[in-house]
Amino acid sequence: MNDVSLFLQDEEVMKKIQSTLTELLQKTFSLAVVPKPPKVVTFDNPMPLDSLGHLRVNGEGKTGVIPLGFSDEATERALEGVFKADTSGSNAGSLETYTLKALSSALSPLLLKYGLAKDSQSLITITDGNLMGWKSFSFTKAIQIPYTFNGKELALYVPILDADRRAELSQSIFGFSETATLLVADDSPIIMKLSRQILQAYGYLNLVECTDGEQAANYLSNPGAKIDVVLSDWRMPKFTGIQLLKLVRSKIEFKQLPVVMITGERNKPEVLQAIQEGVSGYIVKPYDARTLMETLKKASNHGKSAPRGAKAA
Repeated sequence: MNDVSLFLQDEEVMKKIQSTLTELLQKTFSLAVVPKPPKVVTFDNPMPLDSLGHLRVNGEGKTGVIPLGFSDEATERALEGVFKADTSGSNAGSLETYTLKALSSALSPLLLKYGLAKDSQSLITITDGNLMGWKSFSFTKAIQIPYTFNGKELALYVPILDADRRAELSQSIFGFSETATLLVADDSPIIMKLSRQILQAYGYLNLVECTDGEQAANYLSNPGAKIDVVLSDWRMPKFTGIQLLKLVRSKIEFKQLPVVMITGERNKPEVLQAIQEGVSGYIVKPYDARTLMETLKKASNHGKSAPRGAKAA
């Protein structure tokens, strides 16, 4: 098993999802629900999802997304006052909020057991404010957890996103597919770690890490190199970020390659110089996940007129 979409359809996993949600409904919220066997369902029309969070699975060469928290309108009406979270944060005890924590805790050991994640660091729960474009999307397949409650048929769902759908969503949300290769050049271990954590949290596992500009320049000069975007620090030993940018733009095959500069500089002349040399985006330290990913999305437009990932000369 090498994909989360197959993992979710495993009988043991579906039963675990059901038992976890049933315990929430019966014990935490004291609802007299009667569970029915879970099953995989397919919708004729794409279903919208306004998710409070998802569990991102980053294994060795594997990735996946498990959206956390979804129900149909009938369920929400029947469980009114229990299901939906108060966006102001005052209702921290909603079913949706508990679902995020419960499903994340319940599924993590199984993801490790099935080899989809090598350790707990490979499992990242992303919630509300940091979901960005992942917050709202549509799907056609899900694990259905049905219940009977007060004579009504209700159901909670865990959407299933296969690799193609994830790649499509990543491309749409951030401008690059999950299969993209990103070169990160920075001589600061702290900033390198920050960039790595953010990128991996959103499914970008193919990272080329260079500890200075010279190393990055050598990599890009390798005829076998394939890169979709460059994130480069401004001030690095041996070869600066602006020198790296000039090198990239001097090669016809990299004319459209998105290049984002990461720096602590707020010097306007240096920013103008980077723009003149063809930089695609600019981030000032310190930065957060939203800033980096939104800058990446804007930078992706730099390469719309030509294919990215061309081989270096």
